[in-house]
Amino acid sequence: MIEYLKTILTGQFEASLAMLNQCVRLSPTRGRLRAARPPSPRGWTEPDEEAPRIGLPKDDTLGYVEVCRAKLLETMASETATSLEGPSGFSWLPISRGELHLYNIRHIQHHTGQMSAHLRRVDPALKDTTAPQWVDTGWPKDA
Repeated sequence: MIEYLKTILTGQFEASLAMLNQCVRLSPTRGRLRAARPPSPRGWTEPDEEAPRIGLPKDDTLGYVEVCRAKLLETMASETATSLEGPSGFSWLPISRGELHLYNIRHIQHHTGQMSAHLRRVDPALKDTTAPQWVDTGWPKDA
């Protein structure tokens, strides 16, 4: 059962990141995209570190989505029933680590929805289209 759960969570995480990736690709090439936690020189910003709220160039943002996807695959591969039932690891989130994964998927989708709505308002070419496309599960081959 644990492998089945990990497969489902991985598929939904990848779908969320793929949809975010589409929005970033559809965004204008000039300017910077806002990122709450840009990569640190070590590759990750620790939760207790102060992360500057700066924008990232589009290519860097696309690269960061790939970093997040790689970290997701690594993390999911190492999860066990015990780790998923354990605490989230964040004092302000008194939920299990398993629920934390669902929480994070919802968080990605929240910001993806914001970005999609913004793109539809500012880009006339997107007003009457289905772009960005809904991703059911996993990372599409053309993402």
